[in-house]
Amino acid sequence: MSTSPEITAIINDLMDKTRKRYHLMRAHQRLDLQIQSYERGFRTQAKEIIGLTDKQEIEDYVDRKAIDLKIPLHAALMAIEGPRKAYEKQIKALGLLLPVYPWTEKIRGISPFGLGLLIGEIKDLSDYSLPGKVWKRMSLDVDEDGRAQRKVAGISEEEARRRGFCPRRRQLAFVLADGMIKRNKNPDGSDGEYRVLYVERKQYEYDREPNMPAFIAHYRAGRFMFKRFLLELWREWRSVATTSPAPLLPPLA
Repeated sequence: MSTSPEITAIINDLMDKTRKRYHLMRAHQRLDLQIQSYERGFRTQAKEIIGLTDKQEIEDYVDRKAIDLKIPLHAALMAIEGPRKAYEKQIKALGLLLPVYPWTEKIRGISPFGLGLLIGEIKDLSDYSLPGKVWKRMSLDVDEDGRAQRKVAGISEEEARRRGFCPRRRQLAFVLADGMIKRNKNPDGSDGEYRVLYVERKQYEYDREPNMPAFIAHYRAGRFMFKRFLLELWREWRSVATTSPAPLLPPLA
């Protein structure tokens, strides 16, 4: 089974740009946290040492004391924003070139940008002989101990990686799933296929455990729905981007 050189080049470009965007976002987050920490120290000083109580006076004090560091840090944030936005535009443009885009275009809730990010993390779907391997790549599989694939207490980072857990890819899966849950609608406004699947699975979880917290039911139903999407994405890719069709598989439980 093989993918054309043209599609392979797009995938490699997506992998590169997705990774670079991720590191820029992480750098932006760290700078944001550093600014907040710096301001928090002066805010505490204004309240507990100087004795200021008026909210505006406190913030004015923080601005005066923190300005020497905030100026270069904000400049660094602005320097990051440009390349990040450029990468996002490029990822969206590359997403439009993927062979499965005509299929995902019909699914409300999955944008070309989201598709580009997803393929940038999964890589070439033709390299996966079974959809379960795609689920594992996105850290959505079930562990050897029967639990959802994730970092849990008592498991080292090394062991989590050995099991295939990747917080970055798992987070992306849930961000994309959340978009589908909110926006997967038919043209007439009724729930789309994946939104219906989410609602039905959520009710199934409540039927199994009536006292289940709402956030857990939401999490499980969203995970189930997105795994179904990945299964069908894998099938579509193998039907349009490779010379060999996807094997017949039993329905997803």
